[in-house]
Amino acid sequence: MNTFTPQIFSTEEWYRNNQRRFNQSDISRAEWFRYLCQYVLVCIFGEQFTFHAIDIGWISPIGKQTRVHIQLYYASRVCQQSKQLAKEKKLLTETVQDDSTKKIAERAKQVFDCQKDLEKALEQLTTETRKLELRRNVYRTPLKRGAAEPDRGPGESGPQGSEGIEIEIVQTYRDLTKMIIAELENQIKRNQQSKNELERDWSDKWEAYNLDTISAHLQNTSSEQIAFYTGPQKIPNKWSSPQEWIEFTRHRLFYAKDEIRTSAILRDKINSHLQNGYKDLRNQADLVESVLAQRINEKNDSLYRLKQHLLLVSIAD
Repeated sequence: MNTFTPQIFSTEEWYRNNQRRFNQSDISRAEWFRYLCQYVLVCIFGEQFTFHAIDIGWISPIGKQTRVHIQLYYASRVCQQSKQLAKEKKLLTETVQDDSTKKIAERAKQVFDCQKDLEKALEQLTTETRKLELRRNVYRTPLKRGAAEPDRGPGESGPQGSEGIEIEIVQTYRDLTKMIIAELENQIKRNQQSKNELERDWSDKWEAYNLDTISAHLQNTSSEQIAFYTGPQKIPNKWSSPQEWIEFTRHRLFYAKDEIRTSAILRDKINSHLQNGYKDLRNQADLVESVLAQRINEKNDSLYRLKQHLLLVSIAD
């Protein structure tokens, strides 16, 4: 059926065009004026003045034609407005989709950057933990050997004073070593805990990056890639938001870097402890060797004098 849009005439033109029908029909001038008013109101107000609001009490050939004209005009107006509305909504939908796609792509980039930072922090934390474990194993070996050997009291061998001081130094550094080993074990546990938190966060970021990457490449024609799930729910912003999610990762990275710095400080402390212990023991060992060499020389001198005295006594006899 071909649609027909009536041409809008003025009141005089409409009456002049329909004057022949008016003269041939038995419709009064008042009824003609009534239909004219109805036609003008529909042309002016359109959908706000529907045809159903017009009360046509009787049907005549001219009344039917007027009603058809009104219906066709109203239908054409509705069709044009529907097309215009569909065009505007399509443009709005495409704009919103493009904006959402850009936001998802930016979010995917942020998640990817967080994932790389987490991987770097995990590598550094793993390296520091291995170094601490190596220091702990190195410290435990001499402690086990020292515990198996009985402590010699001052005076059992060698110069009494110097050897006693050396034993005191060894005992002091042994106690310090035990304290440092306890700090090492505590720091290793903290590093492991921070590492586990980083691994869980990295796993969440990896899954989110895969989903955002797929969503950023979706189009209206690629509906086959869209996954439909039953019972979707919207998480309130007070529970979680993209900003809070990124901020959580930053906090985890800050804590991990803090543990890495603490581990490095502890390793420096261990190295300083070893160097100081080595210097003290080396100096004390040199002192013991010097005193021992002096005592040996005194002993040899006394022995030589005693032999000379015995020789003189034998000659005198």
